[in-house]
Amino acid sequence: ALLSEPLDPSAPAHLGAQAVVGRWIYGDQQRTPAPPAHLHPHTMSVVTGDYAVAELKEAKAEAKHLIRHYRANPVDATTDQVLMALEGERGPDILHLAVHGKFSTEELEDGLQMVDGTYLSRRSVSGVEASRVRLVFLNACQVGQGRSELGAYAGMVPAFLGIGAQAAVAPLWNVDDKVAKNFAQGFYKAVLKSGTAPAEYLRRQRA
Repeated sequence: ALLSEPLDPSAPAHLGAQAVVGRWIYGDQQRTPAPPAHLHPHTMSVVTGDYAVAELKEAKAEAKHLIRHYRANPVDATTDQVLMALEGERGPDILHLAVHGKFSTEELEDGLQMVDGTYLSRRSVSGVEASRVRLVFLNACQVGQGRSELGAYAGMVPAFLGIGAQAAVAPLWNVDDKVAKNFAQGFYKAVLKSGTAPAEYLRRQRA
């Protein structure tokens, strides 16, 4: 979307670079109330792992950074461990996933890829009764995409919102490993240390 008369002439005319915008899901059949104006997270868990194929070296460095600077609890990228982090009564306020991801309409290889080659699917996430996670950052390729299913919006992000997450960050397309790491580190520095609104940080990066 382009603005014919940009609000800020010094930034690109694209709407996403001119204004603080986000997307939210509304549906009569979904457990997705309006998002809160503010989140006050205190705890974080970071999911990553050792992939035998297509190793994510920068993602491992990303996880170490979050552990060192934000006391994030490390979680191995296995389905059981991730679901335990989501379901736990003492689960984190922020769940950060630095893993492989894939979107497929055939759903054979769709979702967040675990270290054993299987995929944590949106259906598995939706099966969680309720979660304490309030912000989920899916730093994985393509998982911001969605589909229409029975007249409702479906995908990884709606699955997390459906179990209680009140904010989500996820890419629509493939992301470079190093770029993803740098983006995530900048995100948490701006949001948690400087008090910048998440959507404002994304606007600045798009600009």
